[in-house]
Amino acid sequence: MTKWLYCSVAALLMAACASAALELTELPNGYVSDWAGKSAFAVNLGGGQYVYGRVEFAVYDAASAADAGLAVPGDRQYLYAYQVFNTDGNAAMTYFALTGLNPAAIDSADQIGTAPNPGSGIDAEAYFDTNRTKAIFTFEDGMMVVGQSSVFLLLGSDAKPIVGGYEVVPSSQDNIWIPGEDTNQTPVPEPATMLLLLTGTAMSLRKRK
Repeated sequence: MTKWLYCSVAALLMAACASAALELTELPNGYVSDWAGKSAFAVNLGGGQYVYGRVEFAVYDAASAADAGLAVPGDRQYLYAYQVFNTDGNAAMTYFALTGLNPAAIDSADQIGTAPNPGSGIDAEAYFDTNRTKAIFTFEDGMMVVGQSSVFLLLGSDAKPIVGGYEVVPSSQDNIWIPGEDTNQTPVPEPATMLLLLTGTAMSLRKRK
């Protein structure tokens, strides 16, 4: 089975480096400046099965999360919120996972959860893998069909964001904000650095047979 993932670099670059122009679909405003974005994906599952969609994400401090009506899992300093959309194709999505987490940023199993969104989002079971290097959200009934979106998928952490990755059905792609190693680091790249990072990632993506 052939699996590949195409990421919209231009959309992500705009989100990461110029979030003032960003309009998230359902995630509330009030996120920390520049810590929000969108990432598009297109997955060929083989056998004529395709999934197209996007991930929207934003990071809030505890106060702004409370103002937005969102509880921070684990009562942490930052709320990491994600929403997944299955927009086109002919296949359902079974899960969404954040990859590359540093265990130092996730020291408790209660730092993950979900919250209702204004629409009729598909709920998910939320849990970490054994090493807490991956946050997994398995969609209700094992699928999210075309035209549906998820509820808000949440992480709580005391760590500032770093650029990480995600998986869908089950292809993977980097470049999404995830909790970093500790609160003392300065992980957010300058715009020129982000441009080089995203350009290099785009060039590395290729179809695998």
